[in-house]
Amino acid sequence: MKRTEDWLRQAEKDLEEAEYARKGKYNELCRFLSQQCAEKTVNALLQSRGIERRGHSVTHLLQDA
Repeated sequence: MKRTEDWLRQAEKDLEEAEYARKGKYNELCRFLSQQCAEKTVNALLQSRGIERRGHSVTHLLQDA
């Protein structure tokens, strides 16, 4: 459960930073941080289900969910 909470906490931080980047019109950084947020959120879901996966493709991670 702790690892799931860690993933979600990190995802929240990425989302906050993405919003800040968007307001500053740093579009590439905003897209990168948004993708990181999605990846970490899916990892939290997998972790909560007892599935240990690593990867950077949200599509592939979601296939395991």
